[in-house]
Amino acid sequence: MSTRILTTTALTLALAAALTGCSGSNATSETSPTRTPTPTDITTAPPPELEKATVRCSDGVARVAELNNKEVTVPDCVKVVITTSNARIVMGDADELRVTGAINSITAKDVASITVTGDANEITTTSTPEIDDSGAKNVVNR
Repeated sequence: MSTRILTTTALTLALAAALTGCSGSNATSETSPTRTPTPTDITTAPPPELEKATVRCSDGVARVAELNNKEVTVPDCVKVVITTSNARIVMGDADELRVTGAINSITAKDVASITVTGDANEITTTSTPEIDDSGAKNVVNR
């Protein structure tokens, strides 16, 4: 019986020593602090080069149509109608701007009124126009 007690005691002591070694206070954890990226660490792709197009003002109306995925220049005109989508449009002065297209970036100088029925357009102007927006997710920056 004493061999059995000695074996059980030896196993218990060995197990206790093993567990103490794993959880001892001498254990160290090497973790480096997480660094927050700075603006110079973040890289963004330059905007894509778009094919360029120019729209004329004819009889007081400039129509931007079927110029998807293009950079469009529009001169001063009484009325500008934009039915195209996914375009970058730079325009001059207009009494009236109508946008039925979607996902356009439009920069306008002086505009008296803006009517938007398309969705997700961003319009930036230097003026304070009257705005009628029945589309969704459009933004007008003044």
